[in-house]
Amino acid sequence: MQLSVRLVPVGDTTLVIALAGELDSTTSPILAAFLDPLPRSRVKHVIVAAGDLWFCDLNGLEKLAITHRAMQVKGGHLAVAEAQPALRRLVALMAEHGGTAIPVFTAMPDALAGTGIEIYEQAGPPRPLGRHLPHFRRARDPRLERPHRARPARWPAIIHRLRTANEELESANEELRSANDELRHANDALTARTTELDEVSRFTDSLVRGLGDAVVVLDADMRVVIWGAMAEELWGVRAGEAVGRPLASLGTWLPVEAIVPLVRDTLAGGAGRAGSRRVALDAVNERGRPTPLTVELSHLRTGGDSGHGLIIAMKVPRSGDSHDR
Repeated sequence: MQLSVRLVPVGDTTLVIALAGELDSTTSPILAAFLDPLPRSRVKHVIVAAGDLWFCDLNGLEKLAITHRAMQVKGGHLAVAEAQPALRRLVALMAEHGGTAIPVFTAMPDALAGTGIEIYEQAGPPRPLGRHLPHFRRARDPRLERPHRARPARWPAIIHRLRTANEELESANEELRSANDELRHANDALTARTTELDEVSRFTDSLVRGLGDAVVVLDADMRVVIWGAMAEELWGVRAGEAVGRPLASLGTWLPVEAIVPLVRDTLAGGAGRAGSRRVALDAVNERGRPTPLTVELSHLRTGGDSGHGLIIAMKVPRSGDSHDR
């Protein structure tokens, strides 16, 4: 944060102080070095040109208020000209809360009018200046100038810490980007696997429907894994109601009391029993009509030829079929 101070004497008792930059607790001592000697000088009126003052806090404003009160003792005043809206609001708030009311003027001629200074207009087109101060010859007072202070030695250490923190943030950002790529690849793999499983499920459903029988698949605990579409039509139980439940708990027209012992016996026989087992039963369909039923039980085997469930194929036999009881 920097503050530029330029002194422009006007007449014998009026001084214009042009400020540029920021006026806060850090830079207010710079302004105080110029303002503190004024009460002991011939200056009675101080006009602060604040058009280029970008920021001012209460510390800086208090320095102006102290000088204003000192000038009032001498029969003069301190005024602020061309102030930014924020500075005008800060001065108004100070006055509202019982502080010093510093005069504020929109233009420099209005501020100088109260000091008895006549403003002249420069002939010809105005020079392209960013300021709107009157064109006065600049005068320097060596007694009011302070020697330039070198930049504190702590800045290199601060810059080094900032660079180190920035490098650490870049490294962390790179790690997050790498982790995000890995998660994206894993998500793509899971999506592909889900698609494959959906295709396998559709293929299994299509295969079960193509058999033409009421196919039911049980696991080793006699819980329903697959309940085919023909089983829905034959026994009036939907797949969503049957899958996951024990076969013995299904309250349907299915002759559970006859099939369950067969399932237990077949499972107890182990996977080593060759072939499948077929029996004929008398059942009642969902319409309440007696229905002869052929039930074929086969072991559900894995790649190692070990059984971990049963496949039950049930169908209503046609005339001429032979069955084993």
